[in-house]
Amino acid sequence: MRLNGYLYAFVIAAVAIAAPALAGDINFGSTARSVGLGGAGLALAGDLASTAVTNPAATALREVDFKFIPPGLDFHTNGASFAKLLDNVNTIVSGGNSAAAMNMVNSFGKNPTTMTVTSQIGFAGRLGVVLEGEANATIATDSAAREWAQLSLPFQKGFYDLTRLQGSTTNINLINAIAYTLDPSKGDALTALNSYLSDLSANAVQMNLAYSMPTINYSSRTETPKGTLWVGGNLKILRTESHSYQIQARPASATPIAQVGSGVLADLDFAAVEMPVQKRTSLKADVGAIFQPHDSVWKCGVVVSNFIKPKMRGIEVNQADPMVSIGVGSHPLEGMTIAADIVNITGSNDEKPQLRFGFEWRLADRLLARVGYSGKNLTYGLDIYNFNLAFAANTPRLLTNVLRF
Repeated sequence: MRLNGYLYAFVIAAVAIAAPALAGDINFGSTARSVGLGGAGLALAGDLASTAVTNPAATALREVDFKFIPPGLDFHTNGASFAKLLDNVNTIVSGGNSAAAMNMVNSFGKNPTTMTVTSQIGFAGRLGVVLEGEANATIATDSAAREWAQLSLPFQKGFYDLTRLQGSTTNINLINAIAYTLDPSKGDALTALNSYLSDLSANAVQMNLAYSMPTINYSSRTETPKGTLWVGGNLKILRTESHSYQIQARPASATPIAQVGSGVLADLDFAAVEMPVQKRTSLKADVGAIFQPHDSVWKCGVVVSNFIKPKMRGIEVNQADPMVSIGVGSHPLEGMTIAADIVNITGSNDEKPQLRFGFEWRLADRLLARVGYSGKNLTYGLDIYNFNLAFAANTPRLLTNVLRF
């Protein structure tokens, strides 16, 4: 036990040191096995902690009533580096104020960015209970805001040299604001500036939360003339919240724009204004099945995600439509696991079907290595003394997630 504790501490410390240099996502705990396999594995049994979040039928493959699912934690970022995500984790998780929203815009305003944190903990088995949560932050920027951020101009109160933007902007309102300040006979600089600030105010932040209270899973096994069939389902009370902030750009004084030397300075004030919070509580259910023919090392599986479709309010980046996925899995040799899935064969949620596959090798008694392909990127994973860890350029979306990234 002491060795395991030292090993966990070592792995966590090593990841904490190495993570800032990684341009990708990191996954701990219950979801890491699936991520390491490229997001595949809906026809696998394996460890109950990992299969419980992949296929609700998989837990019946293990003749165990209960097994503790250790805390799992996934970080995903699209449009920004993992190092920046680490710097803003507290903002994503806590959020809830104008300063946090403004900080996110300043950190990620150069590109449209989505950041997601998911976690789960509980018990798996033929009857299981799992607590799950997701947090999602989306930063949408228009061209004017991207130009502003790309020149490292912060969205905060202060004086700004607008002529710095001349070489990169195509915004006619900014061009006119500068030109009219330098030559007032051409037009009203203040009117042009206010029009430009309206363009900058298209920048927005949306923070979405989804959590279950809790998830109940049930699965069972049946022998048929052709083979063994495992079926299962889960039911969750899903709570979703959408917090939105509008970034507003405003003049900070009565005469906010003036010529200084050969340049044009503007006295501006940026604020994040919270929009009304939208909340919704609804039911969500997934169902699944796994079948293994007699005398075969292969299993085939199917999962219908959102069999009961959750109803969410105010959340644009969601994947709540019913979705069917299929897969195969096998242990062809001792210590080797193969998995391949076609996720979303129905083309739901405006997304195309995706092929995922992965391999797992047992290198030593308490050491497993994984590699996979998520349909977009390679993924990698390790299991060291039952501590699961995975890395991916972009985390493959788990079938249980309802927030899109």
